[in-house]
Amino acid sequence: MNALARFVNAIACIMNALARFVNAIACIMNALARFVNAIACIVNALARFVNAMYFATVVATINLSQVKIRHNDLHFIQSTDF
Repeated sequence: MNALARFVNAIACIMNALARFVNAIACIMNALARFVNAIACIVNALARFVNAMYFATVVATINLSQVKIRHNDLHFIQSTDF
């Protein structure tokens, strides 16, 4: 009976060690997922920055084109003034 108890205890120890090993793998995967998430956040912030710079460039270009149109209109008005 004592030998059977020791055998069951040995199996329980092996299962406990296996559970700890799987838990360690899960912790490593969790840390890896957090790292990948951090990289994704950095890339997302960079994409938002590039998008903002593009939007600012488009707005500045539109504003400059409007200034040029108004300038051309002013020349047209002055040349057709009687």
